[in-house]
Amino acid sequence: MLLFPHAIFGGYDGDLKPLAPESLDSSGRELATSIFISFSNGPFQFLTEILASNFEKDIERFQFGYKFDARNTLWLGRYHNPAGVWNLDHHHGSYLQTSISRPRIVSYEDGGGGLPVGGGVLPMHLAGLLWEGSRAVGIGAVNYEVGFARGPALDDTLLPFPILQPSVPGREIFTVRVGYKPDETNGTQAGVFAARADIPVVNPIGGDLTLSYTGLYAQWAGAMGRVFGEWFNVNNQGTLGGPARSDTFNAWFTQGEYRIREPVTAFARLERSRSDPTDPYLALFPNFPKSTDVIGIRWDFRPNHAITAEYSSNVRRDSTSFSQIMLQWSAVFK
Repeated sequence: MLLFPHAIFGGYDGDLKPLAPESLDSSGRELATSIFISFSNGPFQFLTEILASNFEKDIERFQFGYKFDARNTLWLGRYHNPAGVWNLDHHHGSYLQTSISRPRIVSYEDGGGGLPVGGGVLPMHLAGLLWEGSRAVGIGAVNYEVGFARGPALDDTLLPFPILQPSVPGREIFTVRVGYKPDETNGTQAGVFAARADIPVVNPIGGDLTLSYTGLYAQWAGAMGRVFGEWFNVNNQGTLGGPARSDTFNAWFTQGEYRIREPVTAFARLERSRSDPTDPYLALFPNFPKSTDVIGIRWDFRPNHAITAEYSSNVRRDSTSFSQIMLQWSAVFK
């Protein structure tokens, strides 16, 4: 069992000042603990991740698996969507990621991590089957994940299928990711991913929605740091309170991390998106950014404990701008 507590203290300024960040309470704080549990018995696998914070409590992952061999496992349960590299490499334990915030295009459905009002625009949690495997190619490997599951419903935000409230009316989603690692002992990798989801609309505006996307990801990892990024091309089509229409937007991010010296790592991230200003789907997510620039520094001041400071400059799709600064303590207890 692993315990991942964190505390975020944040503030912001600019044209967004009248609004309060959803993931920070009235004092500008987010207090959370993620509990990760896993065990195996022969080919049988189990893992779960439970999150408790001052604004939500949820079972984020709950998976039973059967390991056919050293490289292939079939999972059943609630899992993270294998979209790109971030959503698989970084879970709800904040200590595991260098920055405080996640890139907005891979934000969790309910936001979190110091993000301002509003949740993510893509499904990040699915409930169903996931095939996870790899095939050796020299010293490297081709990795693949294929999922068929129940996805989210759409209200004011996306509502992922929850373990504790199975009445949420999700529908089918198909997702796939294929990547290549030239050296399995190193984090350098690149690949492609895609998904298609039929999403029931429970929002009072009514209508129907089909969401599909394709994308690319790449990461270079060295002894002193890494550079990685993802690109998404997203299509949404449906009736969302009006006549049927189809809209496409794209978004990308790239993040660099450099270890200045052994306990100190500097990082920076660029995020950009391009969309139709009249897109009715993105209109439900007013804080989805047109651009975000992030800089920060992380200090691992003692084993399994870190202090991170992060500043971001943001411009929303409606050209509203705001800046945000956050300070986080995170840790892992074994």
